[in-house]
Amino acid sequence: MSNESMIGFKVGDGVAATSWSTINRCRAKRTLVGSGAGTDTFIGFWMLGTTTFGNTSTYLDHCYVGTSDAFETAAYDSTGYYCDNWIADTFLQRCETYHTTYGLDIYGISGTGYSQQDFICDFGILESSKEALRVRNIGSVGSIIVSNTHLYSSKNTAPVVLISSSKGKIELSANEYLPGGLKTSYPTIQATTSKNFKVSGGNILEPQSNPVKVTDCANFDIKVTAVNNAYAGAAVSVNTSTRGKFDILLAGDGTYKRAQGYTVDATSSYIEFNCTGIDPAVITGGSANKLVINGTQVTVVGIAAAGAGNNVASGVMA
Repeated sequence: MSNESMIGFKVGDGVAATSWSTINRCRAKRTLVGSGAGTDTFIGFWMLGTTTFGNTSTYLDHCYVGTSDAFETAAYDSTGYYCDNWIADTFLQRCETYHTTYGLDIYGISGTGYSQQDFICDFGILESSKEALRVRNIGSVGSIIVSNTHLYSSKNTAPVVLISSSKGKIELSANEYLPGGLKTSYPTIQATTSKNFKVSGGNILEPQSNPVKVTDCANFDIKVTAVNNAYAGAAVSVNTSTRGKFDILLAGDGTYKRAQGYTVDATSSYIEFNCTGIDPAVITGGSANKLVINGTQVTVVGIAAAGAGNNVASGVMA
């Protein structure tokens, strides 16, 4: 147990890698606001991968990180699990955060080193005020998997999930995404300037803004379920992206409607949009607005009209 420290637990000393380590049922918590000079901060578990071997075969199981209302209200940044640089063979199982600014924050190395592979988070509960999950700067041979995890963000200051500036394999599978705090300014899942990521089999509950927003990305595959509500924007917003696939299940009781299923800008290209799972009853204007590319409604399957970037509509358009 660690109480009232700036860093609860630190794995890896920056000189030699750790191997075959298990951290089981440990807790890190901050309840008191610092009174000294400088900016206070808090990291529950810091997986410090400053050697090229990473922290090989390191397991965190049933661990917990939390802060108090007073610490959170003071607007100090806090992170449940911070994993940086060489992050190979790190496994988080049944870990939890509560009231932290960030839940799980992964910051890799942008090169081609192999010690960014095999990072797995499974069966977690990550609740935060900003991003519950941030994945940034993963190199081209990196591999990140987050699955079967509850991801919650409470404030209208960030998405629930951010994937940014990454080229490695990132897979989000069978997660629950819950945006709180009336997120009218931020999407639930946001990907920017990234490649080779996949989102599959998850549920986005109560989205306020776009459930999914993709900007300047390539080589992606996104398949999630979104429950509709009163927000009027598109379910999926795509900008300056290429070579991807979308298959969104958008449903509701018809009380609330979104403006479009997919809205795509003029510069996005070579992307497939499957429209079968979008219920026209929850779209303003019905099935004609399932897919809108560069302001033009796409109502038939196949390659979209000239000027629409060789994007493809598939599935049932009615």
